[in-house]
Amino acid sequence: MAGIAATKFQTTRTLIRATWVSRVFAPNQLTPTHQVRFYSSSSDASKCGIEKLKKVSDEIKEKAASHTGYATSQSKEAAGKAENIAEKAKQSAQEAWDATKDTAQKVQRTVAEKAEESATAVKDNIEAAKRSFNNKK
Repeated sequence: MAGIAATKFQTTRTLIRATWVSRVFAPNQLTPTHQVRFYSSSSDASKCGIEKLKKVSDEIKEKAASHTGYATSQSKEAAGKAENIAEKAKQSAQEAWDATKDTAQKVQRTVAEKAEESATAVKDNIEAAKRSFNNKK
């Protein structure tokens, strides 16, 4: 590659610069892969590591708390919906029971009336039969 120098960074693209062109084709932003820190002693490194662990654990706690809160709110919402459904089922059962009871009472009244009418008709027929028997004698 005469006249072209290539340099690779920790990105997905390669910088290419031709010697005869002043334009550089580069990615929009370089992303560092890691940072290297030098500590004066191992205790400083340990302190820094502990601080980072505390920070990460606090972030984990916050995320866990927010997820717990979300799960709690969802379960409360589901419980409310279940309670609402149970209330509607209870109301429907009560309405069905009332309708059944009303129907049974109507049937009872109707049967009683028909029985009374039938008893009256039987009595009338018996009296008519007695009269007819008495007239034949």
